[in-house]
Amino acid sequence: MMYIGNVDPERIDPVINRMLESADREVRHAGGSMAAFAALQWERPQLMERALAGGIEVRTGAATVCSARVALAANSELVFAALRQLMRDDDDEVRKAVGELAIHLRGKSLRSFASFLSDLIASPSFVHATPQLLIALQEAPDKVDDLADLAAHRFLDIYGSDVADIRTGAAGDAHYISDLIVRGLAQTRDKVRVSALLDILDRLVELGVYGVNQAVEDAERR
Repeated sequence: MMYIGNVDPERIDPVINRMLESADREVRHAGGSMAAFAALQWERPQLMERALAGGIEVRTGAATVCSARVALAANSELVFAALRQLMRDDDDEVRKAVGELAIHLRGKSLRSFASFLSDLIASPSFVHATPQLLIALQEAPDKVDDLADLAAHRFLDIYGSDVADIRTGAAGDAHYISDLIVRGLAQTRDKVRVSALLDILDRLVELGVYGVNQAVEDAERR
């Protein structure tokens, strides 16, 4: 379908329509994926509208494709708009599919994604985007101190004292926060942001988060 659609997308439209209305869940999921791909790559925004208004399987399929193509789509405004809606979807499977976008941003410059990532951090999908989003922020070649600040505060607001409990997944991700805070401090000269980042670092030390003291010592050596 993609091979044919790249040359003559009108031939694929009726197939996608049938898939979206199928009685089979896997077909509806695939239909949501194809609808999103067609909207992003073949200038068929009406198919994205149908996918976003579809059932759970359709929306999950659309979220999977939008996440995978967040940095590749020909229509970036459309993919951002779709993901902004899907990251607050009522169904957690859809939100989980949105969270997968973080891995596709690793190693990329993130400044142009700043507004979008701020919305992701504030959304219910944030819990599914960690730790890959934290790693992407750590690896980004550009200035991300504002996003580091937002992500770290949101992480602690969600998990609280669980970040120090080694029985939880939050504790396993907490060392990414420590490294991210240190990077943010190295990047910013804004006194308000420095204060906010140091506040997070203090909270991590007070909670006894594993690895935070090492992160502080490494920062002091730099």
